[in-house]
Amino acid sequence: MLTNIQKYSVVVLTTLVLIGCGSSDSKSATPTTKDFSSYTDAEKLAYAIVNQKNALTATDSDDKQSRIVENCQNSGTMNFGEIDFENYVPPTIAFQNCDDGYGITDGTVKMDLDEYGNGTVNYLTDFSFKDSTDEGLIKQGGSVVIHTEGDWEVATINMVMVFNGVTHGGEDLIYRARELSNGGYEEFPVSGKEKIGDSTYFEVDPSYDASTTPFTSNANNELLSGLFKYLDANDHAVELEITSKDIVTVRVDENGDGSFSDDEQSSINLAQ
Repeated sequence: MLTNIQKYSVVVLTTLVLIGCGSSDSKSATPTTKDFSSYTDAEKLAYAIVNQKNALTATDSDDKQSRIVENCQNSGTMNFGEIDFENYVPPTIAFQNCDDGYGITDGTVKMDLDEYGNGTVNYLTDFSFKDSTDEGLIKQGGSVVIHTEGDWEVATINMVMVFNGVTHGGEDLIYRARELSNGGYEEFPVSGKEKIGDSTYFEVDPSYDASTTPFTSNANNELLSGLFKYLDANDHAVELEITSKDIVTVRVDENGDGSFSDDEQSSINLAQ
């Protein structure tokens, strides 16, 4: 039912964080391997891009979703609210400590989706999931609206999600994505705002057409190419560019002079 959501790299998780954009720390152009807590805010955005799919897959993959709907085979319950077919009231599904053998799900969602997966998902309570490697929570009141345009799937995201301790948010955030013939994906933000942690939201650059440089991944979910552009609260430019396989170069115009100096750029290895 929710399978479409997993295809969006910002889909709830790709978020922009520039709390520390005024830092004068020097940044190396050499890809670095370091602990997440030491990332700059813009580097955290890059981390989110590659890791959000893991979070969404944890709850929304085809196989897992079908298993949950079938039963909570180890423990817990899954209950459908009463469905009003005459007035078409969307079904409400409540998971309580639902252990399907692959992970545990808790929370209540309302899913107004057609047979093709188009429609709206509303999170009526905090919605949590946990398996052997990942843990996440979508906060109460969040929503995702999904529709298709040709072979593109379009998601409008209004939610805050915590994945493995990292908080991401989207506000009127629109993403487009489609599967490629080789099993990979291409995707890009259209408009809206993103954030990470408790920072303010940052805007997808409205003057840049990201469809010309989508993030492209192969069948192994390795990022191969792409360029995204954003604006911070001071309208300073921010860029994320895939410059090699799973290597992202992060550029932040910290002083607002319209260019990226050497100490305003860094590269990180997303596959670390």
